[in-house]
Amino acid sequence: MHKKVVVNDKMQSGYIYYLVEAVGKNFDPEFKPELTPKEMLELGVFGGKYLTDCQNEFPSKWFLNAKLSACAELPSTQVQPSKSINNTQFLGGEQNNDQNCPVMY
Repeated sequence: MHKKVVVNDKMQSGYIYYLVEAVGKNFDPEFKPELTPKEMLELGVFGGKYLTDCQNEFPSKWFLNAKLSACAELPSTQVQPSKSINNTQFLGGEQNNDQNCPVMY
């Protein structure tokens, strides 16, 4: 039986999909990533804001040593990643009013 996943995060609400393969198995032969999702999260990819609002959708072990943004809605025990070189006060035409959490990309 396939595991049903219901997604309710900042991007979508009520989206449903089913896990039909074992975790980490049966990828296309040409798919050869250099890092696992866990390794990318430990490096603080995308300013530490990647997958911050949908952790319950993915294996919890991915997030054990993740460098996640202190600006995300997460426990304060998470480590803040290093600052990006490209900081801006604007995102999508809207001003970022939180000076403690510059937009990083």
